[in-house]
Amino acid sequence: MTTRTHGDRSALVLVLTHIVAPLAVFYGLRALGVSAWIALVAGTVISVAEVVLTAVGRRRVDTVSITVLAILVISAGSSLITGDARLLLVRNAAGTALIGTWLLVTLCLRRPLLFDGARMFQSPEARERWDRRWQESGTFRRALRVLTGAWGAGFLVDAIVRLVVALTLPVDFVPLIDNVLLVVTVLALLIAQKAIGGHYRRRYGLRIREP
Repeated sequence: MTTRTHGDRSALVLVLTHIVAPLAVFYGLRALGVSAWIALVAGTVISVAEVVLTAVGRRRVDTVSITVLAILVISAGSSLITGDARLLLVRNAAGTALIGTWLLVTLCLRRPLLFDGARMFQSPEARERWDRRWQESGTFRRALRVLTGAWGAGFLVDAIVRLVVALTLPVDFVPLIDNVLLVVTVLALLIAQKAIGGHYRRRYGLRIREP
């Protein structure tokens, strides 16, 4: 299996289990007259199941999985106590805020989160090359830290917008807008990443991505 195929397949699973399936379940149940709270919880169950099954399959729990699982469980538990569906909607803002904050925090650690995040979607052979580049190239390390900072800042901005959306718009509109916002945020960050990557390629001759 090539690095690209492995990464594409993993990304597709994440999109289906954390975006497409929960959205389909929510609007399907709402069309049947089910309450917004139950419909949101049903979608959350799918996301929780994916995180747990992935951790079991890999026989390890990484920081990203723990973060996602904690957000899902805490938001569902809080909403269960209060009966407020908006608490389940706010979890998306909390999730992106936590991810953005953690991205920035990892800039102070040995390796930034973007390094380990990219590594999750690579084949064993690509991981070896990735690790070797990190050890041998100071420019590569600096580029990944800059990119991690850009993604962290972008997710924090995304979280603020999500919070406003969750607290102000009608409940039935929020899940769809959340996913549209996700697409907009990721596209904007990918454009920024491409611009940063282009700068490092032109100035230092560095290709960040695997060929």
